[in-house]
Amino acid sequence: SGLGGGDLARALVSHVQQANLALADRQQVGVDTQGFGDLRLLVRGSLPDTPLLRVYNDAPPLWRGTFFRTYTGTSWVNPSGAPAAVDGPSAAVPKIADDPPPKGGTTRRDAVSIEPGAAGGLIWSPGVPTHLKASGNQVRKIVRGPANVRVFENPAAPLTSYTVTSVVAPTGPSILEAASGDDPADAVWTALPAEVPTEVSDLAHRITAGAGNRYQQVTAIEKYLLANETYTLNAPIAPRGVDAVDDFLFRTHQGFCELFASAETVMLRTLGVPARLVSGLAYGVKEGSSRLYTEQNAHAWVEVYYPGIGWSPVDPTAGAQLADTAGS
Repeated sequence: SGLGGGDLARALVSHVQQANLALADRQQVGVDTQGFGDLRLLVRGSLPDTPLLRVYNDAPPLWRGTFFRTYTGTSWVNPSGAPAAVDGPSAAVPKIADDPPPKGGTTRRDAVSIEPGAAGGLIWSPGVPTHLKASGNQVRKIVRGPANVRVFENPAAPLTSYTVTSVVAPTGPSILEAASGDDPADAVWTALPAEVPTEVSDLAHRITAGAGNRYQQVTAIEKYLLANETYTLNAPIAPRGVDAVDDFLFRTHQGFCELFASAETVMLRTLGVPARLVSGLAYGVKEGSSRLYTEQNAHAWVEVYYPGIGWSPVDPTAGAQLADTAGS
């Protein structure tokens, strides 16, 4: 599998971890296409190439599904909350304070074709979704939960396509380096468990000592990860009771996308920078005028908050050096 995905299997699974830290059945691991559940860092497995959706080639490469708030040391979790729902099949997506459309972002409309047999009502989008239009009578309700958007489908007419309007955040250095203003008041975006070793914070401060702004802090951490950590689907599992990010940074130096993204998010949080982990689909495979995303394109990346702009995505796994065990 390429670095663009295929490795979210260890996280978006319904299987529980066994006592010996091994997955019960690696062959049955699947991506959570409904956006439920936690993202776990202590399971391993690989995904099938089941087709999920198809978009036009000019669409952005990263399609976000779910963002996560809370790091536990071994997983990412979200609180339960009452979702906001509107009648479908066409409506403005309810707004939530934790996911505002980024200021200065690009508003775009993307047509999405759902591949036959792709189950689940999770809505994928290249930015913060603001409007959804589904085909015919296929969607009864559009639901904005605390971390994603889902639809209640018509059982007699499952979802085959939708058009999503979304606002894609700025990612250009000049815009992000000039960001100024206030950070979110909610401390959840910088919160970490007390068990995270201080050596993680010490490393983050050392790496970013010469950074003059937030964008430079992010860039410095990513350069460090690319220079010191390697990518593999079969990374060693952190021993019981050991923080997964600490284990990745200081013991194994081998990880998949969730570990790269978790390491960047955790280190940024130790600096007081609001950051969160996002799961979605990445890059896909071009086929003529379209791009196909399969379960193997499941991926995790980071969204960093820039004052005056909002949440902007960055992929710390892109360009990572392969470990010797990659592909085994």
